Amino acid sequence: MTTLENFSFDSSHKKNYPYSVALKIADLPIVIMAENRDLIESAKTRYQKFLYRRTNFCLAIDIHLSDNIHFPNPDGTENFFNEQVFQEGRCCIRSNYFTGYIDINNNYGKVLCSNFDPLSWLEHFLRIAYAVVAIKNETIVFHGAGLIADKKGLVFFGPSGCGKSTVTRLSKHCAALGDDMIAIKKKNDHFNVYATPFNSEKNGFLLTNTEAVIKGFYRLIQHKTTFINKMSRANALAELLASISSINKNYQGSLTALSLCTQLVERIPCYELYFTPDNLFWRFLDGDAEQISD
Repeated sequence: MTTLENFSFDSSHKKNYPYSVALKIADLPIVIMAENRDLIESAKTRYQKFLYRRTNFCLAIDIHLSDNIHFPNPDGTENFFNEQVFQEGRCCIRSNYFTGYIDINNNYGKVLCSNFDPLSWLEHFLRIAYAVVAIKNETIVFHGAGLIADKKGLVFFGPSGCGKSTVTRLSKHCAALGDDMIAIKKKNDHFNVYATPFNSEKNGFLLTNTEAVIKGFYRLIQHKTTFINKMSRANALAELLASISSINKNYQGSLTALSLCTQLVERIPCYELYFTPDNLFWRFLDGDAEQISD
């Protein structure tokens, strides 16, 4: 684990970046520093469930705000875009209103972003930066919903619109780890699912910052009836890899993700969950061993 003192924070640096907030996400602590107090206070509110008070970090990020920053979309439209380039131990990231990089080897990042809605641009950058450093630490940032039922973690996944938020909303008896972005990490010979702050709490659930051993993965498919099928390992591996954030251009990260997902499908059952927009699917999950057709 890299400590804060390992970074080159001389007196001029501390003067330029006097405000900071430390977070811990899936056991990986990070610190965000800025010269703008309002931004840091907003970040503390946004990420209040993930605040961390120690002084050792696996990633440090400097944030600088500036007026009139705008990068045109390479395709000529005003749509949101996200460019990532990995080269010589560095991940360079650019979007409509920010540009920055992560020095992967030295666990350090820097970003210049617009002072128009800066917390939103910080979060876009932070999602990518965290995913890059997480995979280095054998932690997967996963596009999925996470729930805890009877002290076991359930992971629901699939493309946007497949029903992750719907399943979360219909599972009020569970602790919700997120409806869009969660973390998965190998811990004590098990794989645990963790909450991340990169979710919306506007869908009728209250995010819980905790973790649980994963019981199963469920690929969501909206259907006129509810049933589940066990997936082959090959199909499950392909589907899991497709749901991992920010590895498609990261060669070393892709190799780590492949290794972790291979272990996941060997140890944890993966299913296709066909469901209607109600909570009937829980009857199948509670007794899935008897309800699955191979």
